[in-house]
Amino acid sequence: MEAFIGTILPWAGTYAPQDWLFCDGRQMQISTNSALYAVIGTTYGGDGRNYFNLPDLRGRVMIGGGRNQASNRDWILGQAKNGNMQTTITNSNMPAHNHAITNTVTPNSETTIPVSLDIGIPVNTSPSNTTTTNVPSNNNCTLGVSKTAPPQNSSVNMYTTSEPTPNATLRPFNITKNINIPATTVNSSCANTGSGTPINIQPDSLCLNFIICVSGLFPPRP
Repeated sequence: MEAFIGTILPWAGTYAPQDWLFCDGRQMQISTNSALYAVIGTTYGGDGRNYFNLPDLRGRVMIGGGRNQASNRDWILGQAKNGNMQTTITNSNMPAHNHAITNTVTPNSETTIPVSLDIGIPVNTSPSNTTTTNVPSNNNCTLGVSKTAPPQNSSVNMYTTSEPTPNATLRPFNITKNINIPATTVNSSCANTGSGTPINIQPDSLCLNFIICVSGLFPPRP
């Protein structure tokens, strides 16, 4: 059965049949393979003057050329793209997540802080307006006689009719105290995890040969 020149087929055999060659990227002379050159040209390599190359499908997966509607990406005929059998996840590939932080509190020696306070105690000295007292005359009641104030035998009034200063404050006094505050150290750590082991992304596969028809029917253009 003759095939169109340039036809590629998977082949389970260990050798390429007559008029077919393995798709191994080898160089072909233009002068002796003009029909095949007219079909594929230098799409898969070559200088276009003396030789051209066959497609190299060793360890590769064929993909259709043109624009992919889902990804809006153009695939150019003959374009070879190297893939990876393994990959390593980076920060940009990972979903948003949190890491737990471990806090360790270590007690240390105490710290002494001196504190000084000035204290004044307010006192209500306003007289009560509800108390009734029989007030003796200040001219007839003597508290005592001053021994030092002249003149001798002078008298001292027992009370005064003047109202005391309201809202007085007892004489302020000072308290000084040392306050001991325990000193502590807080250590926070967020340890790394993971080993960065590459992930195998190779799908299950079965290795076969691909062969290309180099001599046969010339495919007519529509």
